[in-house]
Amino acid sequence: MGILRTSCIIIVVAVLLQYIPLLFETELPVLINGTVAPGFEDVAKVFRDNFESGLEPLGSGSAFAAYYNGEKVIDLWGGYADHEALQPWKEDTLTAAMSCTKALAALCMAMLVERGQLKYDDKVSHYWPEFAQNGKENITVRMLLNHEAGLPIVSRQLSTELFSNYEELGKVFAESTPVWKPGTARGYHMVVMAEIASQLLSRVDSKNRTVGEYFREEVAEPFDIDFYIGLPLELNYRTARFTHDDRLWSFIKPILTTYRSSRVLWGIVSGTTFWTGVYNNCGTICHFGSMNNPDVRAVEKPSSLGIGTARALAKLYDIILYSVKGPDGKPLLSQETVHSLYDASNWEAKFDMVNGFPTKFNVGFGIYPNVKSIDIAFGHAGSGGQMSLAHPTLNLTHTYLTRNRGFFTAGDDPRWIALTDSMIKCVKKIQASKN
Repeated sequence: MGILRTSCIIIVVAVLLQYIPLLFETELPVLINGTVAPGFEDVAKVFRDNFESGLEPLGSGSAFAAYYNGEKVIDLWGGYADHEALQPWKEDTLTAAMSCTKALAALCMAMLVERGQLKYDDKVSHYWPEFAQNGKENITVRMLLNHEAGLPIVSRQLSTELFSNYEELGKVFAESTPVWKPGTARGYHMVVMAEIASQLLSRVDSKNRTVGEYFREEVAEPFDIDFYIGLPLELNYRTARFTHDDRLWSFIKPILTTYRSSRVLWGIVSGTTFWTGVYNNCGTICHFGSMNNPDVRAVEKPSSLGIGTARALAKLYDIILYSVKGPDGKPLLSQETVHSLYDASNWEAKFDMVNGFPTKFNVGFGIYPNVKSIDIAFGHAGSGGQMSLAHPTLNLTHTYLTRNRGFFTAGDDPRWIALTDSMIKCVKKIQASKN
């Protein structure tokens, strides 16, 4: 009885400490800006409701953008880039897209393949001989991009300092030993997939560029995409302060209400996945507060820290989906290549030994065939609720970015779900009215 009473007192005190300070917080006005095309007005209402209902935490900020049939139809932003400084989220506010950035690395690799400089089924060591150490000699490019290389944990603890030393980081990857036989299992390479891909790209590219450099010169600059893998220091004034939802319920709710979040927790508690080992190996790379440090933002982290606008990513996926031609008269990817990215014959669901639930990847892009209301989509989710996708069957692309990191796993964040459900309904109404 004494233990039960003590436990109850601890719980009550914890709850009081969590919520009493909220009674003294100054309520900030809800700030919503942007435009929607005719037929998408309901999305703007849902975006506002997310803030007014508390689904977006007090003082949070976010943006949502979408293209339909090649035209921008939603461009919304709201809340605060930094609520403590009373800095509103503006039209050009940048924020961390987290793992959504992995898909941009995958895009760069797909461009090399289309240009005949790389083959997915070639061994990585064909282009990077030093990589063929410690059981990695048979790892293919496809295995690497699909998180099947067995390298979610590498030989040294990671840090921003190590990521700043590109040559040394390459040595770490080359000397690492897989934690499972490559090609026999899948496990999310949370913070290293795109970094290893970058090392490969720089050995294939005639200019020896990193993924960040290649993306900037081949994608962002020619197509006017306001997104950065390695943020220039002079752009930090535009960047939202990254934070997390510190409400107790926001941590508990995902575990109680969603399959994927509960499976992640079970893997951690039971020790049946590699999640804890990955996190321990992550070092300062996984210190989310450091993402507010301009020097950290400047370092290339293509797996986890691209920075830009929701508008830019929605636009980029539209450019990919429609094979829009650039200034040189050529698209980033041909229609044949784009179709191969989501063709069901090219991917399969596999149990993920890091996340603890089945995941679907195709040459670096996440595949989302079971997202609510959507037949199939490709792109990538990001930690904290970020999501950026293309929906080929609907001729639709969209991106949701927030500065307030939630605890839902990929595709489960209720903020994104509410916006996406509303958007899909609008699209289907428009399509029905034309039939």
